[in-house]
Amino acid sequence: MKKFAYLLPTDVVDGHLSNQYNLRILRGRHDVAQAGLKDFGISTMTYNPVSCHRLKLYMETHATRHCPVSAQLADEMLHSPTWSEFSQGDVEPVTKALRMLLRDY
Repeated sequence: MKKFAYLLPTDVVDGHLSNQYNLRILRGRHDVAQAGLKDFGISTMTYNPVSCHRLKLYMETHATRHCPVSAQLADEMLHSPTWSEFSQGDVEPVTKALRMLLRDY
């Protein structure tokens, strides 16, 4: 089993409010991870499921743009709510669930 690495912010910047924890799910396992986390009672959503250059608003002016990293991240990112008192104890259920869901990948 591969280890999961995560980064928990330790410094609170005056006037900054964290409202989401970003999870990058690799190897096409985004949907599996999202459904599985839901089964564990961990809410997630995908805030930007479409790359900006592919949005209808920009298709006329950016239709020929090739942005592979943006497209890749749109397919890999999940977002989970967080709050200013988010602690190690809060992240453990998420990492435990991800280890179980993605143990073979």
